[in-house]
Amino acid sequence: MRIETLLLTAMTSLACLGLACGSAAQAAAPKGPTPSNNPGTWIGADDYPKDALAASAEGAVAFDVAVGADGVPTGCTVTAGSGSPALDEATCRLVSTRARFNPATDAGGKAEAGHYRNKIRWVLPEQTQPVLIVPRAGPWMWSRDCRPQADGDPAAALRVIANATCN
Repeated sequence: MRIETLLLTAMTSLACLGLACGSAAQAAAPKGPTPSNNPGTWIGADDYPKDALAASAEGAVAFDVAVGADGVPTGCTVTAGSGSPALDEATCRLVSTRARFNPATDAGGKAEAGHYRNKIRWVLPEQTQPVLIVPRAGPWMWSRDCRPQADGDPAAALRVIANATCN
């Protein structure tokens, strides 16, 4: 009986070493990089590209960031574009400079290079403050939604803007 108990204990130990057995194998599983700083701080409203603002461009940009074993981005690729080259380029530029990561780890827990994939949705920032314009010579007026309309009276434009916010 004693030999059988020892043999059973030895076989169970070997099985756990060779197969996925409880939390020991799960802790040793390789994992990809994870953000070490808040992804919500990587891109803000002030980062909206001027070309995209002028074109009223919005959209989602899927990206893949190559992350070094030190947790620093080493490259970025747009995997699904927004339709706006300005938004696509800004996404990779900003993520590459602002994002930091906990590096990927191999099965032994050693840091290694890896890839982080995510998507950012660019939405035009809303202007909630009144817009103050200085009248200048020319037939321009601003409407309530802050788009210029030709053939307006500059004084009327000031009255509209002074009493409204942009929609």
